[in-house]
Amino acid sequence: MASNHVDIVSSEPLASEPRLLARVILNGGPGLEIDMAPGRTDERQMWSYLRSRVEVDPDLDPRAFLEALGPAIDSTYVGASEVHDDDHCPFCQSAAGHHWSSPVLGPLPG
Repeated sequence: MASNHVDIVSSEPLASEPRLLARVILNGGPGLEIDMAPGRTDERQMWSYLRSRVEVDPDLDPRAFLEALGPAIDSTYVGASEVHDDDHCPFCQSAAGHHWSSPVLGPLPG
């Protein structure tokens, strides 16, 4: 089953293409999960960053939080996609799994 998710990407102006930092996933369970790109282990920092930019509480309304990420995370260096499923994901290469671009290392902008 395809999951609804939002891709959090690095959108550095000099990079040739966006790099996937993380995926925020709504799997139909009680809440959201985050899937970090290889080389990134800062899940708490990512959650803190996302929560600081969205007014919806993800624990109370995970779907609304997911839908608010796209408009809320739109800066020079970090962006978020609209909600979509795996079948319509530019970062998924096939049903076999994720296509992660090379990791972006370093802290998220504050």
